[in-house]
Amino acid sequence: MKSGKIRASISMLLAAFLAAPQSRAEEIANLRVLVVHGEGGVNQVINKRTVPVEVEVKDERSRPVEGAKVRFTLPSLGPGGRFADGSRSAEAFTDARGRAAIASFVPNEQEGRFSIVVDATSKGREASAVVSQNNARYLVPAASSRAYQLTSSQRRGNRTLAIVLGVGAAAAVGGVLAIKGGGGAPVGAVAGPVGVSVGGVTVGGPQ
Repeated sequence: MKSGKIRASISMLLAAFLAAPQSRAEEIANLRVLVVHGEGGVNQVINKRTVPVEVEVKDERSRPVEGAKVRFTLPSLGPGGRFADGSRSAEAFTDARGRAAIASFVPNEQEGRFSIVVDATSKGREASAVVSQNNARYLVPAASSRAYQLTSSQRRGNRTLAIVLGVGAAAAVGGVLAIKGGGGAPVGAVAGPVGVSVGGVTVGGPQ
């Protein structure tokens, strides 16, 4: 009877011992790398301007991991670039917020999309992420949308206002000419009323 209880106890201890590494493996898999800045960035090939990349490392409870080593790796072929020392990888350590960044790299002459691989390690835990960017020779500035936001009625209203202002200015000029030219007309008078009809709206001159 006693030998049976001993064997059962040994089996339980062995099972607990074998389960421990599995739980540690699950903990390792729960480390995460989140891209904070740089995703979808467009790097300018001609003037060698790049979009900085910043990531945040968190643990299994979504807490920032300080002191984690983060490696940023550029592709070896195709669009991409090199870091200041000529290599295609750079390392940084996360701060108290769990963040690490690379300020810049020198893009190569090849245009197109590429990926920056980010690997983070901390106390036996590790995780990875990918940041997608593009190299482009020319950047097309976004056109101002203000002119395209006007409706047709607003554009008609603007034209009407411009005509009204033009009529007023013409009337003022006519008054000045009347003052200078004399001709028996009272001061400030205009030779005749002026009327303009636009889109069913009639603008009358001075009475």
